[in-house]
Amino acid sequence: MMKIKVVYGVDMRLWKKYADDQAKPDDATFTDLLAYIRETFSFAANHEFRVTFKDDDDEFTTIASVEDLRDAFALCQQQDKKSLKLHVVNTAKVAPKSNNSQ
Repeated sequence: MMKIKVVYGVDMRLWKKYADDQAKPDDATFTDLLAYIRETFSFAANHEFRVTFKDDDDEFTTIASVEDLRDAFALCQQQDKKSLKLHVVNTAKVAPKSNNSQ
């Protein structure tokens, strides 16, 4: 069984929904992952974030679809890793603070 570690800042959680490392992730798995991230890190429904993983070039690659998630799983399996570490990156736009000091 491949462990799925989800990291946001200094917090790491273990996603236990996906347990069969022989099957390919499907659309429901990708949707479940996004829902798990929103719930476990207490994100609002409209909170903007992206999910990344380290690819075989040791660069962070965005997972934006079920196909990307399948690629991440396949890479881990090819490298005979026991876990896949997914990084959650906050992409919410923060309004600049106004400088109203007079």
